[in-house]
Amino acid sequence: MRIITTFLITNLVTYALPVFAGIPLGETVGIDFDSSNHGGKSPAKSLIFNHFDDGKGIINGDTLSYSKPLITTESKQLTGVGFSLTNNTGQVTNRVNEQEGYGGSGVFSEPSIYADRILSNDTASMKLDENAHFLLTFSGLDDDLSYNLSGGYDCANDNFDSIWSAGDQSFKSLAGSGYGTLTGLRTDGRGTLVIRVKRNTKHVTIGGLTLTATVTPFLSDKHSALMHFGSTSLLLNQSQ
Repeated sequence: MRIITTFLITNLVTYALPVFAGIPLGETVGIDFDSSNHGGKSPAKSLIFNHFDDGKGIINGDTLSYSKPLITTESKQLTGVGFSLTNNTGQVTNRVNEQEGYGGSGVFSEPSIYADRILSNDTASMKLDENAHFLLTFSGLDDDLSYNLSGGYDCANDNFDSIWSAGDQSFKSLAGSGYGTLTGLRTDGRGTLVIRVKRNTKHVTIGGLTLTATVTPFLSDKHSALMHFGSTSLLLNQSQ
């Protein structure tokens, strides 16, 4: 008599949803450069953006880091996320020959964001380097997410035009169309994302920016809500 007995052993493996590091998925961080009174415009400061003020100026080669905890546009305070600006223009940031900015769409329609700027001005007595640019650095980001960047500065004078770039993407911030977007940006694998803003004509200028955390085309298990099942079958043969 031959008896064949089959046992099915099933192992259930689950992956817990993660606690997100950095900017949470779907959240946006806004940076408003300078915190002047905007010529008396109201409100004097945005209520949803982080206010980055260069004070008396950032000298060439120096980096200024945002000293407070960053908040999202939903007023959620973040831990472990940093932002800094490095001045590689050849001159100190300044307020020489400032020109009030124009509004853009969405959050960039708020006067407290578009009216002012951070500026490194090219003048007869203060010449900028040929490759003059700012480096904007976000740190403490989640490497498994992608990021969409929007920003710029708009005014009637094309001397304030600039070129924004990150990774292999770029856009031009031009007079009359000063705001642009880069999508699907990735970190360097160590939680850092660097944006370069280079002069297109004379000055290097930024009014404001937003960075939004979004899903990547290739989700890792860390960010997947799927449950993974594994099974092992053991076939035992007994003879009698």
